[in-house]
Amino acid sequence: MTKNINYSIFLFLLNFVLFVSCDTKQPIQEDNSSDSTSMVTTNLELESKPNEEQIFTSYDKDLLKQDFYDIDLSQDLSTKSLEELRLLRNALVAKQGYLFMNADLRGFFSAQGWYDSLMENRWEQENYDNNNEVKPIALNTEESAFADKIKALEEAKKKENYIEVNGKTVPNINNVINLWQYENVDEGFFRKVAQNGFAIVPNDNIQLFHVYEENDYHQTPNFVTSDMYLQLFHMYFMYVLRTLEEENFSPMLANLCEGLYNANYKLAQNETNPELKEAAEWNSTYFAIAIHLLNQKNKPVIAAHKEFYKQEIAKVMAASNENSEFLDYQTIQFPYSLFKPRGHYTRKKSLQNYFRAMIWIQTVPQCLDDDKHLHRMALNAHFLNTEKSSQGKSLIQLYKGILEPTTFLIGEPDNLSALNIVNLLGEIGIQSPQTLTQKAPLQALRAKLQTLAKTVNKIKPEIQRTCPDKINLMPQRYLVDNEILQRLVEIKDGEATNRPFPKGLDVFAAFGNKAAQKNLVEVYDEANNWKEYMPRLEGLQDKLKDYNEWDEAVYNKWIYTLLGSFEYDKRTPPHLKSDAWDLKTLNTSLASWAELKHDAILYAEQPMAAECGGGGLPEPYTVSYVEPNTVFWKRLLELVDLNTTLLQKHNLFKPFEEKTTQMREQIEFLNGISEKQLAGQKVTQEEYVELEYIGGAVEMFTLSIIDNQLSYLDSWENVTGTDKSIAVVADIYTNNVDKEKKGILHVGVGKVNDIFVIVEIDGYLYLTRGGTFGYHEFVKDLDTRLNDEEWQKILETEDKPSFPKFLEPILYQGKQKPKTNEKVMYSSGC
Repeated sequence: MTKNINYSIFLFLLNFVLFVSCDTKQPIQEDNSSDSTSMVTTNLELESKPNEEQIFTSYDKDLLKQDFYDIDLSQDLSTKSLEELRLLRNALVAKQGYLFMNADLRGFFSAQGWYDSLMENRWEQENYDNNNEVKPIALNTEESAFADKIKALEEAKKKENYIEVNGKTVPNINNVINLWQYENVDEGFFRKVAQNGFAIVPNDNIQLFHVYEENDYHQTPNFVTSDMYLQLFHMYFMYVLRTLEEENFSPMLANLCEGLYNANYKLAQNETNPELKEAAEWNSTYFAIAIHLLNQKNKPVIAAHKEFYKQEIAKVMAASNENSEFLDYQTIQFPYSLFKPRGHYTRKKSLQNYFRAMIWIQTVPQCLDDDKHLHRMALNAHFLNTEKSSQGKSLIQLYKGILEPTTFLIGEPDNLSALNIVNLLGEIGIQSPQTLTQKAPLQALRAKLQTLAKTVNKIKPEIQRTCPDKINLMPQRYLVDNEILQRLVEIKDGEATNRPFPKGLDVFAAFGNKAAQKNLVEVYDEANNWKEYMPRLEGLQDKLKDYNEWDEAVYNKWIYTLLGSFEYDKRTPPHLKSDAWDLKTLNTSLASWAELKHDAILYAEQPMAAECGGGGLPEPYTVSYVEPNTVFWKRLLELVDLNTTLLQKHNLFKPFEEKTTQMREQIEFLNGISEKQLAGQKVTQEEYVELEYIGGAVEMFTLSIIDNQLSYLDSWENVTGTDKSIAVVADIYTNNVDKEKKGILHVGVGKVNDIFVIVEIDGYLYLTRGGTFGYHEFVKDLDTRLNDEEWQKILETEDKPSFPKFLEPILYQGKQKPKTNEKVMYSSGC
């Protein structure tokens, strides 16, 4: 959904004189003037069993039924809430047909029955001067005095916008001025919001921007969360990766495998040396399998390997762990379950093929200490270094064309690679395949690789059942968070353990995040569950305290951006930098991290144990608030810029330039609004309009990148398939040794939840609504690696995993979910 915004109308509206007294003709704001507030102390015991009268004194379910036309100017105002006082003051001009531009005021008085006709008549009859300024509304002496009295009471009450409750500063829910907008609310919801100034309410939206489009339609004040833009970056990153894979990497991989197959097969046909012949035969079959997985082409293999060829393809397609004679996994199972397409690779057959072929290239190992295996990989390295594709491109150039871009996107290879051998061939004097059969060069090569393995083989199973140092043609990548996950589990072969699986919180705690560590210790009791937990965590914290490789890969920078979410500006409202808010930030960060794991699932080495229009009257604007985390917004800009820099370095940026610029401009805008909010500067009507329509803007951007081959998409209703939902999943750790708790740990993003937040806008408190991630961690049986399609089906059942335990203090799970009064608050546009 999008709206056509006539900005000239809104510039004109900025010049409206909102209220004037008949004596002074001085404007009185219809809305909110920015005031500083002081803190007062209350004895409310919110965290135990709060007194309902103390907390909910301002909430009047019948406020809309009150008559605001016949106003008693002598009435007692002492018991009126701030919400009522503001409405009474504005009623004085409403009854003269004043056109409110603030959506909640226009909505409230439109519900009165008498207002709309007065307002429309005044609008039609109004005369404008050359400056497009509306004639001021005059109040008589009694009305002016009444308005002044109300204004003074409002200012006094606004000084109580923040109160201290049980030692923490929270917004005063009795001062919220738009509670009348909401219906279907109960005491439990208000109690939860009163405790911390906000609450998360489970919902079942499938996209974050849907929350904001609903807000736009119902003119509910937005709370623009970091979640929506982390989700947007995830979609953008998938778009970049998918485009590179389909247009660059997949064709390169096909040519690379074809070239290496041809070289090996030719040698196998002519070579007489048995060791070299065996290596060439095995390699040619290996690449014939890769070619079939990628494009279903069948290549000839030697007679002795025909069954191996069929068996390996069948095992890959079945994606179930099995033994393999061809791969020398006779006594233990090879993890064929890894070949099940997951992540965005389920969306198209071509991507599924690419996934399987890359897993084959990345995971099939050769043992450094096995002469036969070393012969195979050294021979491949020689051909990489000397042969060309049928198109005349060197094989090493094709190899690097895949390796280098994926390195800056995801990370450095973990394990020895064929490229490591290529870099050593000249030094050792290996000039031809035949040299590989000589003992001295082979020993020299092994010695150098053994030394190199100490620095490049970083993630290893704690229980080794195959050779310790493996060589892969193009290894999967070392990821620092995977090393953390690997270290913070207890592994005992065939025995029950106290901590068989890590937690997502471990990653943040290892980087020194206090909120993550606090919840691990206090909520999950990890220090007592496993005595080695704290020593290991502290060891990782010491190792990572000076970690400085954030700019080495987009993957690393993403984690750096999430860690910045906890670095609040000192000007941030207290409840938006509290311990409770840390829980919201943890939930957001973990969900975004799950999306990161999802996006990198092909290249990451997994740790193992072993979204309108209008006319006539101008639309009112709805106030909004942006999550005021300037550190986060700036780091997100840095993340976008690093991605741009690295793409430019490899001459890959041009196809993504327009979309990158659009996304960057949106993030810069939100950072600017955050800075304004923290500095106490007034947000303009144009800016509020842009924030009001932000859901539609994000929808249209997402539609433009969801699939670069589907240009007809102009509404989310046209989207079909898995990407229609935000829900994604990734398997991140495999425990295949614990006696009682073998399984595969998954992290997933579920349905979109609502977050209701009290914020101060121009001196008044509003209850705003935004969208936030649903995060889940759960274990499935061995061999069960969920893809997004299966995960989305689970989310529709009673078997869906619960929310993390640490989220309970800020989670409202009552049966009655708050919603906007649709009979009153709606937009004529969208």
